Amino acid sequence: MFKRMREFRLFRKACLVVCCSLMLIYLGSTECPYTGAEWNPTGNPIGGGPGYSDSVRHQNADYYVTNKGELIAALAGANSQDIIYVDDNVEINLTGDELTIPGGVTLASGRGRVLGDTISWGALLYTDDVNDHALELFTTSAGDGIRITGLRIRGPHHYRAGRNVFAFSTLNKSFGIFAWHDELEVDNCEFWGWGNSAIYYSAVSGYAHHNYIHEGQNYGQGLGITIGHYGEAIIEANLFDFIRENIASVGDTNTSWEARYNIGLEHAAEHNFDRHGWPSDGGFGGKKTLIHHNTSRNFGNLLVTTGKSVRIRGMPVQCCSIYNNWLYASDSISAIRLWAGDTNCFIFNNHFGVGPPSGLDSRLPIALAHADIDSGTVPLAVSFIGAGSFDPDGRIAWCEWDFGDNSNTIRKGRASYTFDEIGVYNVRLTVHDDDGIPDSDFLHIIAAPSNDSFYISAWVNDRYHSSDTGFFFKQILINDNVVWEDDIAECEGWVHVVKNVTEYIVDHDSVAITCRLRCRKDYAAGTIDELQTYWDDIALFWGNIQNGDFETGSGKAAMHWYYSESNVWFHGTWTSADVRSGNRAYRMFFYTNHNCNAGQYAEITQTVSVGAMYIPQSDRQNRVFYIYPNPTMKEAAIIYQTSVRSDISVRIYDTNGRLVKTLLDKTQESGFYETHWDGRDNHSRNVANGIYFCKFIAEPIDTGEKYSETKKVVFLR
Repeated sequence: MFKRMREFRLFRKACLVVCCSLMLIYLGSTECPYTGAEWNPTGNPIGGGPGYSDSVRHQNADYYVTNKGELIAALAGANSQDIIYVDDNVEINLTGDELTIPGGVTLASGRGRVLGDTISWGALLYTDDVNDHALELFTTSAGDGIRITGLRIRGPHHYRAGRNVFAFSTLNKSFGIFAWHDELEVDNCEFWGWGNSAIYYSAVSGYAHHNYIHEGQNYGQGLGITIGHYGEAIIEANLFDFIRENIASVGDTNTSWEARYNIGLEHAAEHNFDRHGWPSDGGFGGKKTLIHHNTSRNFGNLLVTTGKSVRIRGMPVQCCSIYNNWLYASDSISAIRLWAGDTNCFIFNNHFGVGPPSGLDSRLPIALAHADIDSGTVPLAVSFIGAGSFDPDGRIAWCEWDFGDNSNTIRKGRASYTFDEIGVYNVRLTVHDDDGIPDSDFLHIIAAPSNDSFYISAWVNDRYHSSDTGFFFKQILINDNVVWEDDIAECEGWVHVVKNVTEYIVDHDSVAITCRLRCRKDYAAGTIDELQTYWDDIALFWGNIQNGDFETGSGKAAMHWYYSESNVWFHGTWTSADVRSGNRAYRMFFYTNHNCNAGQYAEITQTVSVGAMYIPQSDRQNRVFYIYPNPTMKEAAIIYQTSVRSDISVRIYDTNGRLVKTLLDKTQESGFYETHWDGRDNHSRNVANGIYFCKFIAEPIDTGEKYSETKKVVFLR
């Protein structure tokens, strides 16, 4: 039943010996995750899904379930060694239920099973219970040796967090699986929407592996896998995305865990690995912890000043070893924080930086997203294709499209989607190769109004863990007229605002657009966390808002927005969730442990010229920039347009940000132009196959704003 329990028991016995022996290892090794013999040696794709070889066959099931009644009956009647198989295609609403799995029983479905040209994603079991209490969808309190495999398990916070990292919702102590007994194996499952933890091991031993865990960012909770008091676990080959903390443990001195071959993507709100230490335990940070051969794409300080890829809060009783990891932060200080010093902690052989270790380019998959059109009037039907995506040493196993509107995703290489609402949408394609390694590419889609009216569109998010109403409001203003506002109480997640604002704009050559966080009535200092609002993709159709996505340029001048506030406790900051893709939002926040008086505010403002035509984001200031073909085997054409006389720069950079080739650096009149890159550097040497970045800059000589855009280009010989 628990296939690797013997390995886990050996881990418990040998961990201390291993930790102590690590001091003797030669520290000059360059071995990092996914390199050489260590390229995902688990035998299954990281995150599970298509290609997972340890699936349960439905033909071997003792119970075959197709609805809620049959599931409850099967759980009530099953004995040890029985298999309950939930039909791949069913969705079962378990709102109001908390189910117990008997000891020795396997609960299974067919996630990743390939039937001809169709991929099964497994049965969906879900709850919409958002009551603020300790909800466990499944508990394992009836005995040891349980396995849960091949299922999709969705919690009450099932919105898409894909706009950026900060997508919090109402505080809710919900758990997907809460383990009370030993030898719980959870594998090849997909979890999302859980307030506290997708998987929680309390005073038990467990093995969680090859799961895809995403969308769980509640403040103070939002954990992927948690090891509770007296818990012990192996956490292997899981994929995490949009989780506040991917793997965390309490500070119990008897808690031990090993994390290996996991991937944490860019959108962790805080830490990928968090080893707690409690004052009641004398500041000790658990018993034994091994963190090795993981990839953490967390850049470090995203939400709080203590945000790191790895955080060890207390001193380990025996040992904590962090080695052979690829951490995207620039160095050890940026990536790892040892709160209690380095006693019993060993850190070595880790690779730092966004650029991969030497030689890894030849193995990483490359996502390339294309659309037949990138702008038009609503309803806007767009065909998306990821056919150019490839894996140098294998194949693309599956694709996932996120359309940037909080909708469900589509898991196909080709996808058709209709945008019914006016707005700017960041569409993300994520591809997963046959080793489970992901890569993403992004497109901007503009859905414009179908009439001559002026519309404003914006995405707004708040984080405020209080039900108090009437105190704080988020607002959009045009020339000091409030055109939209919403009370900030209970976290709502991302809200798409679309308003016809013609009456406020007609007969004006320019207008002031303001996004504001405002106090409506006096607020006495409380004890809850700070209030925050986030703004993204602000567009005025028929008006040219500059940098409404906050993604280009650097510093206040390039941001084009003017920030102001009326109180020292208000703050504003330009915050990033994904530096590589430019996924940014603007954050305003207020420390609620201070008093606030009615009328106080924080805001960003921009004066916008109003024209007779809409200028889409992809053609802002009448400039176009694209690359064809891409990927290329011989030569890529870089095609661009400028509407005014400008200084033009076109340069090629590698993944480490080093200049490879200057293609153009000159002044040009308005018009269409084309330059080419033949895969050579500034010294006429052929570059290696792989990913490069082409940066286009157009800076008008007389008037106008500097324009800069960077696109991925792939060279293959």
